[in-house]
Amino acid sequence: PRVPYPFWDYEWDGKGDPDGHLPEAATDNVKDITRHIILVRHGQYDETHKEDEKRVLTPLGRAQAELTGRRLAEIIEGAGEPFGACNVQILRVSDMVRAKETSEIIARQLPDNVERSDPDPLLNEGIN
Repeated sequence: PRVPYPFWDYEWDGKGDPDGHLPEAATDNVKDITRHIILVRHGQYDETHKEDEKRVLTPLGRAQAELTGRRLAEIIEGAGEPFGACNVQILRVSDMVRAKETSEIIARQLPDNVERSDPDPLLNEGIN
């Protein structure tokens, strides 16, 4: 972090300045600014193994991921009035096999403009 805890980093998104002031244009529509964070858990997986590489999705887990991807695509497209499109920008995933497999299935359903990040081991469960 650029700012020590517990202080707030007003420049966290690169849109303000270190003193906490937003550019004048950014305040014009501040009531219309919304950030969505959509969290998705991996699909059902084989729990009979201890090794992560063997803990792959079951057929049900793959179906769950497929349906989740379809629903996210609908959300991105928009559900009509009064709901518009949801501007999903990036798909992030942990480094666990079941999460990567779920993410790959979901990503096939999403528009090409949704960025796919590299798997991040810091998102793995059990990290202290």
